[in-house]
Order: sequence, then structure tokens, then C-alpha cells
Amino acid sequence: RFSSWWPSARPEWPGHAAFILTGLSFASPSELSLRLLATASCSFACIFNYYHPIGKTLWLPLRWNALYLALNAFYACRLLSERCVKLSAEEEQV
Repeated sequence: RFSSWWPSARPEWPGHAAFILTGLSFASPSELSLRLLATASCSFACIFNYYHPIGKTLWLPLRWNALYLALNAFYACRLLSERCVKLSAEEEQV
């Protein structure tokens, strides 16, 4: 039966996904992968806190996670932009 393994209309899987991604980010080999995993983790944490299983949105952790999401996304974009450096003709010859 569906309801036996899906206990509520507000699932907990985004919370589990957030913690798994946070753990993976700690073990990531590069700063970019850490930032990308942390951004994904914060996204799932925001979803979980908005659709919290108790039936009430948890605004305090949602706002903090939104801030961390924005910061990690900003630094991930910055790291990606550093990889796309345009070289002058002189620099390309070197």
C-alpha cells in the first residue's frame, strides 16, 4: 500500500538528500565541487524546511539556508568565471 511507505504528503527525502550532499561536500577534492554540492544541499534544505513534515514552514532555518545557498552559488560562479580567462595574443604565445 502506498501510504505504508510514504507516511505523509510532506516527504522527508529532501532533508535526507540535504544531509547526504553536505557529507559529500566535506569529502570533495576541490573547492568548486564543495561549493556545488553545498549549493545543492542548501537547495534541498530549503525545500525540506518549506514543506516540513510537521505541516508548518520553518522560516528561521529556511532563511539561513537561503543565505548559504546564495553565498555558495556566488562563490561557485566566481570559481567558474576564473576558469574562463581570456588570454591576449601575447599570452597565448607563451
